[in-house]
Amino acid sequence: MRLGSYTWVLVLLLTQCAQYNAQNQMLALLLTGTAAGAAASTSNNPVNQIQSGLINMTAATTNVVVNSVDTSKSMAFCYFRTTASEPACVPTCELVSPTQLTVQTGGNSTNYFAQWYLIEFGAGALVQRGNFTFTTGVNTTNITLGSSIDTSRSFVLLTARMPSTDHTLDAERLVRATLTGPTTLTLTRNANSTINVTAHWQVVQLQDAGVQSGTTTIGAGSTSTNVGISSVDTSKSFLFFTTAAPAAVGGFEEGYAVRGRYSAANTLTFARGNGTSSVDISYFAVQMNDASSTQSGTLATSSFPSPNTATTMNTTISSVNSAASVAVISNSVVNSGGGQQSDLDSGSFVPQITTSTNLQVQRGSAQDRLATLDYFVVQFVAP
Repeated sequence: MRLGSYTWVLVLLLTQCAQYNAQNQMLALLLTGTAAGAAASTSNNPVNQIQSGLINMTAATTNVVVNSVDTSKSMAFCYFRTTASEPACVPTCELVSPTQLTVQTGGNSTNYFAQWYLIEFGAGALVQRGNFTFTTGVNTTNITLGSSIDTSRSFVLLTARMPSTDHTLDAERLVRATLTGPTTLTLTRNANSTINVTAHWQVVQLQDAGVQSGTTTIGAGSTSTNVGISSVDTSKSFLFFTTAAPAAVGGFEEGYAVRGRYSAANTLTFARGNGTSSVDISYFAVQMNDASSTQSGTLATSSFPSPNTATTMNTTISSVNSAASVAVISNSVVNSGGGQQSDLDSGSFVPQITTSTNLQVQRGSAQDRLATLDYFVVQFVAP
């Protein structure tokens, strides 16, 4: 059949329109993909800067000069290693001004090293901080926050110090922190005080974080417990927690030193070395909902030839931007020859990201003590 000239024009127009629509659809897909990629690489709370350092403390208090930060958008935390084991070894880590971080023990500074991290977010963060001293007879306190927070996006960092050389009093230093409301932080101990204990707390709210929090107990006779949570992306998640134990723990580190990890996307597992007494735990399971990433794993001194005298462990990690990354650790310790009240040196580690592909942890003691450590290497979004 012969087509008229008008028919050929119509066919040509329809063909061109079809091609035009296909091109537009392809362009729309490309633009959508580009937008999604841009969204994945941005953050409502990008890191402005991360500062860190390992200090050899020669006095109970060390003031560290840091690059100026906005204290309302900055959080600090630290770890320590030592060859001593009294409660006075344990430090608090406090950002006292825009240019000063103070690391302070209860009085001990013998063969003492502290690893500190200071994270300043460029936006989308709110950090509130303060100190509370537990005096004799005081085991709990409610602290009113200056600004209301969204508890589903917030977590607590806490360190505590006490001026005691009595190895049996460790439980008095253990302070558990919970957010009991948008303006209330509750601090609790399970052991009555005989010596003043100073707790330094930070409440951190991040706009791009999703936080599940709660409490659990490893009961007497048990060395671990599992906690069910809503499923998370473990490649974007990390864990902070605090503990409290009764005086009956008697200063035995294997009874109160707890490590925590994600054993599954919907399960937290907390473990310790010995189950003689109970230990209470307040946890904050944090998932970043931006392009932040997390690597996690478990290290143990038993990975080395017996005896368990290793003081340094290294593990290979996928390459990270060390300027935007921190290490978060927790650990347990066991004295296989029988409980000891002087294993704080065997169960205290400092973590360092020594290269873009290596995490190193070190302790001060070379005694034959099995230590197991759970770690997270968290890379935040750089600006």
